[in-house]
Amino acid sequence: MKRWLRRSLELREEEKAFHERLPDHLKKILGGKRLLLWKEILQDLGYPDVSVVDDMISGFALTGWAPTTGIFRPDVRKPSLSVKQLVNMSPGLNASVLESILRTEPGEHDQFVWDETLSEVSKGWLGESDEFGECFIARRFPVPRKSKIRLVDDFSVAGVNAAFGLREKLRVQAVDELCAYLASMLDDTSNADLPGLVGRTYDLRSAYKQFGTDPWHAERLRIAVKRPAGGYGVFSALALPFGASGSVVHFLRISASLTFIGVTALLLAWTSFFDDFTCICCSEEEKNVSFYIESLFRLLGVDFADSGVKAVPFTQRFKTLGVLFDVSSLQSGSFTLEHTESRRCELLETLQDLINRGGAAPKELERLHGRLIWFGSFIYGRMLNRLVKDVSNMARVRGKLLTFNEGFLDVLHRLMAAVQDSKPVAIGRSMCHTCIIFIDGAYEPDSKQPATFGAVLVAPSGTPKCLVSRLQPLF
Repeated sequence: MKRWLRRSLELREEEKAFHERLPDHLKKILGGKRLLLWKEILQDLGYPDVSVVDDMISGFALTGWAPTTGIFRPDVRKPSLSVKQLVNMSPGLNASVLESILRTEPGEHDQFVWDETLSEVSKGWLGESDEFGECFIARRFPVPRKSKIRLVDDFSVAGVNAAFGLREKLRVQAVDELCAYLASMLDDTSNADLPGLVGRTYDLRSAYKQFGTDPWHAERLRIAVKRPAGGYGVFSALALPFGASGSVVHFLRISASLTFIGVTALLLAWTSFFDDFTCICCSEEEKNVSFYIESLFRLLGVDFADSGVKAVPFTQRFKTLGVLFDVSSLQSGSFTLEHTESRRCELLETLQDLINRGGAAPKELERLHGRLIWFGSFIYGRMLNRLVKDVSNMARVRGKLLTFNEGFLDVLHRLMAAVQDSKPVAIGRSMCHTCIIFIDGAYEPDSKQPATFGAVLVAPSGTPKCLVSRLQPLF
């Protein structure tokens, strides 16, 4: 860190001159970021995707093919539209988007969305635009959350997402990586040698908006916003929009580079999930670790939450991605994770509201389905699967408003009971010494062998040890 600090001073004038040569819209968006230092650090550490800094400098492309980075495994997903096809289709797509805005009834969040849009213009994230020409117009809409309203720019309706291809399969570090790290500590260390751990999550402010689009896309990407008094305004997308597939890809590259620097050079034990960086450390190292993490962000010019509700201290019970980790019993050989009480209550309120109304739009059930999958992902077993599948099936029923029958109301009641009764998941040494049996079966009444099943025995190391298959009819 001392060497980087010295180097940042040596590069100060060069960084300043370099920023002056950036495209106009990127000068403000990338202001304060030490791009030359960032690239130099990645080169020194042998990072495979040093070009991520070059793309920050030139701005990111949201159509065409994503670059091959070497940090994700190969997996091609071709774009369904070429850029030329997108250009040819854009007049019709744009007309459809603008017409849909004019047909939309006034909403309770229209004023908030408009005010936030003008705020983004003042910050340089959006540009005012009266000329259309060759452009691709997305529609901005609000997604209400319990504590805030998130603005989403739908670039699918503009065809932009269909014109973006991947050569690699994206991967994020989530709860599993943190659990695996803690479990390996339990497996490799005796209780007497286990440290007292604490953890916390660092959150980047307006993460996507800290990076910009390239000049070609800045001139063509547009976002249409409904005016509270009627009509619409159209704005240029200068910063990475939330709702474009390319934004996800490029930000994951940025996030991965920060994680790599922390792990490789600063020896941090942390994981990253988009803009959330979760770190654990020994309790006596808390101040030291905080200093290096915050110094890294400030040194590179990455804006993070250093005050307010997201700037929490290191504790033995810490939250990440809506899950609460408790490592207070680690020295006794286990730790637990569970959903936060606010997440549980929010889900219960949603289920109760649906029961009281006796019906809902399919979109509401789609959102509920996603939340239930996330909630159930930390409950071992398949108890919720049948109920969640019933929600998914109901969400696919056609109609603007669906009326629930007694059977589906019973599903909602049973889901409420399951959410209410869910217990923390305890992970201890026994899990590292547990054999697991995976079973599956099939029933095909028209075949000669209508019912079959099989099982695989997996050793604690993760190696399959035994395969059992029963092919004869069971009945």
